[in-house]
Amino acid sequence: MHNACVDCIDSYANPVGLTLADSAADAANCTLWESDYAVVALVVIDEPIASKLKSSHGEGLAILSQKLGEKRRKHKIVDGYLILAIAHDMNTYRSPALDEENRVVGSDDLHGTIQSLESDLYLCRKQIIWPVGDPDDPAAWEERIRRIPILSLPFAKSAAANADSTLISLCKDDEILMRQLANASEDEIIILIESYIGDSDDVSTIL
Repeated sequence: MHNACVDCIDSYANPVGLTLADSAADAANCTLWESDYAVVALVVIDEPIASKLKSSHGEGLAILSQKLGEKRRKHKIVDGYLILAIAHDMNTYRSPALDEENRVVGSDDLHGTIQSLESDLYLCRKQIIWPVGDPDDPAAWEERIRRIPILSLPFAKSAAANADSTLISLCKDDEILMRQLANASEDEIIILIESYIGDSDDVSTIL
């Protein structure tokens, strides 16, 4: 499962210049991708338990903080992304039942923890992902990985394969545009690219 998730992320990371790092973080089950403009950290959680998600979040955040600090001490401005991967299809997960006093029976609130972590912007963006189907199949991870801004760029570029080559060149070569696109919504992406190539109809049809 861990390898399937890593392989899927890697297939999206490479086209935007993120490469697997020689990680000293294996003991914490953390995988890192690096570039001149970003660091992505992946921590895999083997059980859908909120307490484990919180502890993995803390471990991943500590490793990512250290790596970002190293780059920033070299006067590099970099973005950080922490990805927490739950090895369980959350589309089929149901929150535990409540007793008569509305207390959770036998577990804590996993969905509430997911929402809380993803809305916390301290240090970096956080993304919680899970497979849709077999966690040992790299394709099962794609649906959620495509929602991660910095990793969704290859998907958008693939859709634009037959469009104006200027767009492809900008996405590949302009580091400032790349950073802006990585943090933008779909509507914001269209506006950003319009400012570069000035053709609203073409841009909106390829994204």
